[in-house]
Amino acid sequence: MLKLLKYLLFPISLVYGWVTAVRNFLYNAGVFKSTSYSFPVICVGNIQVGGTGKTPHTEWLINNLPTITNRNIVVLSRGYGRKTKGFILANETANPTMIGDEPFQIYTKFKSKVKVIVCEKRVYALDWVKEHVSNPIVIMDDGFQHRAVLPGFVLILTPFNAPFFKDFMLPFGRLRESTSQAARADAIIFTKIPDEKQSIQLATVYAEIPKLLQRKALYMSGFEYNVAINSQNKLLKMGSQVVAISGIALPKPFYKAISKDYNIIATRQYPDHHNFTEADLKGLELDDVVCTEKDFAKLLALYTELGYDTNNLYYLPIEVKFIDQSPLHQINAFIRSYSEVV
Repeated sequence: MLKLLKYLLFPISLVYGWVTAVRNFLYNAGVFKSTSYSFPVICVGNIQVGGTGKTPHTEWLINNLPTITNRNIVVLSRGYGRKTKGFILANETANPTMIGDEPFQIYTKFKSKVKVIVCEKRVYALDWVKEHVSNPIVIMDDGFQHRAVLPGFVLILTPFNAPFFKDFMLPFGRLRESTSQAARADAIIFTKIPDEKQSIQLATVYAEIPKLLQRKALYMSGFEYNVAINSQNKLLKMGSQVVAISGIALPKPFYKAISKDYNIIATRQYPDHHNFTEADLKGLELDDVVCTEKDFAKLLALYTELGYDTNNLYYLPIEVKFIDQSPLHQINAFIRSYSEVV
């Protein structure tokens, strides 16, 4: 039945694809305006919906940009899933409801290093950066389809096991626009490469890529998961029995990573950006629970509200590891094309 329903959606996908194609044509023709800036703007985006690893790669940039530039880092996001609207500069009063779960995660981890802004209108936000931040460099999270901004450097992320050029347009598939739009990218990163395939040669991947994209810089990355940790920085003992909870788009690698070090006795899986409720935690008062880093802040607040022991809630830290080489040298060349203000 579900398979039949999916095929019934195919005509809608054709219409959706046509609409996005017309929109992109109007931007390419200059009918719709794209604004560029005199400071570096790096777009971390995708062509598929969710689950490509944008937030961990944004964090990788935050950690690595200071090694090649003295510019002040600003992270700009739409703030998907937040209950607010308009321009918000994150501060100590911020929470996932105010700025979104992913921007809040970044703010919590890097508030001493970066400014975090959420705003639906990216041009408005970048104009603010231009006026209020000296010598900036902006990481625009999930901005590939926001064509009102013309970023200086574009990274497209796609899962190694489900690359965009083997996908179909929404709602039949997971494409937000045609695969041909990847030609606007400066580099393509194949993400979430499993451990057992991390020795794969880039040439193997290259052979499957459409010819239109073979002139692009290609990179491969995987995730390194660390030991689960709670809000008191206590590490969860290896081999512990746990309940695994996720509210992300493609949770399979997350569950697989947990199972390497812990005994999963139950899983609770929810949609991406899920707003957790008391019902979601029913029966877990005494269990050790391991969640994703993105979901941790929301669940921690709910634990506190319900009077649950927050020491029983852990998250699995995640870190990006590039295979062979990273795009840092290419990004460095891009940044050097701009004049820094001393």
